[in-house]
Amino acid sequence: MPVENSMQKPHHFLGCPSVLNITMSIVIFLYATMGIFGYLRYGEDTASIITLNLDIKEVMAQVVKILIALAILFTYALQFFVPLEIMCSSVRPRFSHRFAAVGESCFRTFMGLLTIAVALAVPNLEPFISLVGAIFFSFLGISIPAIVETISCWENNLGTFYWRLIKNIFLLAFSIFALFTGTWVSLAEIIATY
Repeated sequence: MPVENSMQKPHHFLGCPSVLNITMSIVIFLYATMGIFGYLRYGEDTASIITLNLDIKEVMAQVVKILIALAILFTYALQFFVPLEIMCSSVRPRFSHRFAAVGESCFRTFMGLLTIAVALAVPNLEPFISLVGAIFFSFLGISIPAIVETISCWENNLGTFYWRLIKNIFLLAFSIFALFTGTWVSLAEIIATY
């Protein structure tokens, strides 16, 4: 929504073809290509992160790992911007006007260091990432859009034979199923790992 609101022609964001469809198609193509070629190269031994399969002794493998580390280093603040803005909006009123900038900078630094400390303390983040994905994908990716569409179309736009309502009930049921099964599998993996 922030991208759509900042566009000169917001009606180009949705539809067919649209900015969202084209960009997501490119992203899906890139992920699928990496996954397919990674599996073709390493087979059943493919690690969850393909760079773990690269031979450390090869120069190109080291270059790839350095470039990925640099990409994460230089984009970390951008990726963490939205959560920090949400947290800072609740923290800002706690600082006096005189120390607002210093307090917010200290808070941002503390949160960045906290995420780094968690990454260092938990060497295998994969089960936790799986748990977060299971919980939040089912809510943010499936349930909330279905609920919002149902509420916004409730008065006269549910379609012939209420197809939008039926579709959204199915999506809500699927998201609840994904929430429980994904959480169960992730918790079982966390217990087995630790």
